[in-house]
Amino acid sequence: MLSDERDHFAERFENKVLPLFTRPTREVGCMLPEPYLQGLATGDFDVALRNLLGDGAPLSESSLERLKVDFEQEHDAWMKRDLSDLAIVYWWAAGLYVKAGIEEHKSALLTIVGALTTGEKIVLACESGKPESKGSWLKLLLDLKHRGLRFPRLTVADGRLGLWAALGEIHPSGETQGCWSHKITNVLNALPKKVHPKASELLKAMPCAKTRTECERRRDEFVRTYGRTESKAVDRLVRDWERMVKFYEFPQEHWRHIRTTNIVVSPFASARIRTNASRRYKRVEGAKTIIWKMLRVAEQSWRKLHAPELLPVVASSVTFTDGLITQSADAESAVNHHSERPAA
Repeated sequence: MLSDERDHFAERFENKVLPLFTRPTREVGCMLPEPYLQGLATGDFDVALRNLLGDGAPLSESSLERLKVDFEQEHDAWMKRDLSDLAIVYWWAAGLYVKAGIEEHKSALLTIVGALTTGEKIVLACESGKPESKGSWLKLLLDLKHRGLRFPRLTVADGRLGLWAALGEIHPSGETQGCWSHKITNVLNALPKKVHPKASELLKAMPCAKTRTECERRRDEFVRTYGRTESKAVDRLVRDWERMVKFYEFPQEHWRHIRTTNIVVSPFASARIRTNASRRYKRVEGAKTIIWKMLRVAEQSWRKLHAPELLPVVASSVTFTDGLITQSADAESAVNHHSERPAA
């Protein structure tokens, strides 16, 4: 019995002190970027890891520095990878502002997440730049194109990004969908707070309508209600309207994914809190690398899109009206064609 207890103790002790770089676990992998993202100093990072791995963990300043270098090298290799084998159907773009560097203006990370024909979601880009700048987005898109990426049928993004102008130049045949979360917030910001409850209810009902006609009926109700007194809010609502209702031309099963940029924005929730709270980042590049690492870690647990079997159909340019296929023969042919091919 004493021998069994000794073996059990030895096993627990070994689990604590096995080197970080030779026995990575999912828990460690998910936790590693967090201290960097919080802006911890090397000593703080050491303490944070010991809380997870135990006091016997072989951590040193040199091993932490090697970890930083590993992240940077991994990111550099990722930025140069070939993308020609990826089949992207949808992608979502956003700009995340971070407090880093010594510039007078806030810095941002331009990020794109794409959906493969299998339904899997992957990080495609995370680069520093100006969200409102056409030039920043054009540079990013050209890099993706030069590495062989075939651009998707639909782009989902906030209506205020310079991305739209860049896409118009490099991918004019692509279709675009504005983010309803951003649209609703933008409209509410132009209204007195006392009318927010009712206005919010009217606005949120629009993208939930089962048909485009019903959505526009609800839009017209909003216009009648606030047109005379709140023209600024009405103007914001109807601006780029065609882009806001583009989702009706795609499968109803995918509407929950393509009406907003939540797919790319949600993983940034914790990152935004931590980077805003930290002033220890001296370079934007440092913040970029660790936030990219956070996204790559999160990517491993992302769920697939609903109804992934419809993604090859969408990629084949089959048309939909109010979420339903309008080219049944072509759609059936597309489904049969893709079912005979291995998933991308």
